[in-house]
Amino acid sequence: MLLTAQNLMRLNVYTQRGIRIGRLCGFEFEAESQTILRYIASGGWFFGGKKYIIHRSQVVSIESDRMIVQDLVLKEGVEEVVVKAAPQPEQNAASLSSRE
Repeated sequence: MLLTAQNLMRLNVYTQRGIRIGRLCGFEFEAESQTILRYIASGGWFFGGKKYIIHRSQVVSIESDRMIVQDLVLKEGVEEVVVKAAPQPEQNAASLSSRE
């Protein structure tokens, strides 16, 4: 099956258990090998607007209307259906210690 970038960006992302975690909003590829390495999904307002990075090895299947990804369980809240949270900007160590 061939998918255009436009069609790819419309795919909903589900876990193997059938839990929707968002919609694809981007991807990163290696220019030399012309291979997609990571997909980026946005959880939308229901999931707090988080973006998630999905490594290509975590993709179970891609269909014409959805992408199915592995169930990787983290421990808390909505994140238990998340494949991998996008990295957050680094905070100043002083601001972290002042909160403790």
